[in-house]
Amino acid sequence: MICSAYETALLKGLAQLDVKPIRGQTSWCSAAETPNLKTVVCGEGYISPALKGQYCFGASFKVNDTSQDLKQEEHQHNLDLLQRALPELSKAVQRKELSGRASQRAGTRDYLPMVGALCDTERLVE
Repeated sequence: MICSAYETALLKGLAQLDVKPIRGQTSWCSAAETPNLKTVVCGEGYISPALKGQYCFGASFKVNDTSQDLKQEEHQHNLDLLQRALPELSKAVQRKELSGRASQRAGTRDYLPMVGALCDTERLVE
């Protein structure tokens, strides 16, 4: 298994892969004094029930952005997604301090996962 996000070109034999970086930022906040979410909600975005007293929701989708710093505009994007999905919970979350995480993944032209003989360069090119 190879897990290198968009940096497959750094691995010998995989430089031919046509992948692009896709940044995603999730937002986290305290679940204290908010409505109790009991199930995962997915749509334009997602939020899961609180884990260790924190909600995690999001996420942004920024093609060709390799930064890992947290961006306020992406927190706002995640809050907007939450507002459209769960207005009452969103109202409570709007008052919270946000933290989060930003990471990258590899995106193929068709956005489908890559599987198979990735290290067999001839077969890969074929």
